[in-house]
Amino acid sequence: MINMGNNGLFNFKTVIVLIVIIILSSLSFLVVLRIDWFVHEDLYSYGLQFDSLWANDYWFNKDMLLTFLVGTTVLCALSILPHFDHSKQPTTFSKWTGNLIPIVAAIYMIFSISFFLRIDDIIKNTLPQYGVSLSYTWTAEYWNLNTIIITLMITSLMLLIIPILRTLEILEFEIED
Repeated sequence: MINMGNNGLFNFKTVIVLIVIIILSSLSFLVVLRIDWFVHEDLYSYGLQFDSLWANDYWFNKDMLLTFLVGTTVLCALSILPHFDHSKQPTTFSKWTGNLIPIVAAIYMIFSISFFLRIDDIIKNTLPQYGVSLSYTWTAEYWNLNTIIITLMITSLMLLIIPILRTLEILEFEIED
């Protein structure tokens, strides 16, 4: 039985989780850009009429979503350092920074989800008022994108629990032979 506790493999797994979160957040960012392309290119062929009333609201929420996704990604990257330091020489500082940074990243991801839900509301409920005819063609594509981004963001949020619990030493990994 190998129990690495506060050293080595335990923190390595936490860093791997943080890297996975960085990848998921980056993929979420790309899906948001695809949704933006979808709204500003594809929906005009379904009758969407541009109006600054819906566009300004949409742009604000999209920009905030992208900002919080980038913030989550950066915070997860920064969170690797305290976890690495904690594996070499556990200190109170590395413990709390390793805990607080993922907590802030989780809060950022919650804000990301919130801003995406606002965008979703604009697309489903506001854009039809501006000429978009409901069609299986565009709604099917949008629902696929919607499902992908929600899955990526919720998975990232759930995975952020691991580094938070790790630094509080609530969660331990063991490898048994």
